[in-house]
Amino acid sequence: MHTLSIANQKGGVGKTTIATNLAHRARERGFRVLLVDMDRQASLSMSWGVYGDQSSRDPDGLGRSALLFREIPPEGRIQPAPINASDGVDIFRATPAIADLSEASRSMMEAPRNNLSRFEGDYNLCIVDTPGALGFNPPMTIGSLIASDSVICPFSVGYYEAQALQELWAYLRRIRRQGYNPNLKLLGLLPSKINMRSREETAALTQIRFAFGNIIFSHTLTERAAVKQSIMKRLSVWTKPNGSSHRKAAQEWREAMDAILEQTVGNGLLLEDAKRAAP
Repeated sequence: MHTLSIANQKGGVGKTTIATNLAHRARERGFRVLLVDMDRQASLSMSWGVYGDQSSRDPDGLGRSALLFREIPPEGRIQPAPINASDGVDIFRATPAIADLSEASRSMMEAPRNNLSRFEGDYNLCIVDTPGALGFNPPMTIGSLIASDSVICPFSVGYYEAQALQELWAYLRRIRRQGYNPNLKLLGLLPSKINMRSREETAALTQIRFAFGNIIFSHTLTERAAVKQSIMKRLSVWTKPNGSSHRKAAQEWREAMDAILEQTVGNGLLLEDAKRAAP
C-alpha cells in the first residue's frame, strides 16, 4: 500500500477535491483505495456521505480518524477499522473529536503510521486529506506525513503564495532531515483553482514556475464551474461532461490524476497488484 498525503497550510486550494477525484480515478483503474480524513471540517467525509459524530455506516465509531492517533491496542482488543464509502473505496472519517487532539508526543505523531500499517495488504493506495495547518501541535498534519510514502501540495496563486510555498517546502524538508520521515518523497506542487482568464494569476503562476522549476507539476487545474458542480453531485469531474468547458475540465482532471497515480505506481504500486486486490 502506497500512502499519499495531500498537504498545504492554506485552505481553499482544492486538497479535498483532489483527494476525492484521485480516489475515483484510482478505483477506475482497478485499485483498492483507503481514504483518511484528518481535517476537522470533514469535507472529505462529506464527499463520501459519512460525516458527523454519528454515522449509520459506523455504528460502533471505530471508523473515526481520531482513533488512529492512539497506540495499537493489544491483540484481541477492539481496533480502529475503516468503513465502506463506495465500491473499492473505504474511509477513516473525520469527526469533531479530531479537533481535540493536542500536546502531541512523538509516539502520538507516529501512531497513524503504526495503525495504518495493519492494512498494508488490504489496499493499494491510501490517500490522506490533511488540515490547512503545519506545525506539530495539533498533530494531524505531521502524523499524516510521518505515515506517508509521498506528498503532493496543491496551491493557488496570489500575492502571498510564493512565501507560503517556500514555508511549506521548508517544512516538508524539515520532516525528512530531522528524521520524522526521512523517506518521504516530495512529488511536487500542483497549481489548482487557477483563473486562466486573469492576467494577474497567469503572470503569478509563470513567476512561481520560474522560481520553483520542476518542483511545479506541468498540469494545471483551472477554476471551472463544472468542478464545483461535480463536488455538489459527489461525482468525479469527468463523469458525464456536459458542454465544452466541462469537457476541458474533465480532460484536465483525469490527466492530472493519472499523472499523480503514475508517480505513485513508480514507487512500487503495480497494476498487477491492483488487479489481484480488486474484488
